[in-house]
Amino acid sequence: MADQKKDMLNHFISEHAGLINMHANQLKKKGMVPSHIDQEDLHEAGILGLMHAAVHYNEAVASAHAKDPDANHFAKYANGWIKGKMMERLKQEDQVPLYFRRKSAALKRKEEFQPQQPAAPTAEEPAITPPVTSPNRD
Repeated sequence: MADQKKDMLNHFISEHAGLINMHANQLKKKGMVPSHIDQEDLHEAGILGLMHAAVHYNEAVASAHAKDPDANHFAKYANGWIKGKMMERLKQEDQVPLYFRRKSAALKRKEEFQPQQPAAPTAEEPAITPPVTSPNRD
């Protein structure tokens, strides 16, 4: 029985290891990973989350409560644990509160999409001004 459980855990972990990279890349893309935190630290936390999910997953309960019998219930279950462990690691390692890091990342994204003011024309480029029209006074 112990060997069967160990094989099942190894299967879950090897089958879903890609979830760890996906969540690590998402966090980095959102600007939530400071430069002093290594990608290895996030992967390590993700592995712990995946292992926790594999140990505590109950397939019978998950499929009984599921609306879609063909869905990959373990992946849905593991996603929460993987991301949760990564977020815990970020909170432990980072001095800046997560709220400020999220706000900072949002402001950076907003600045990237704001139109910039047009530059003043140089001496070689004449300034284009709209023609001045006077209202008709009939």
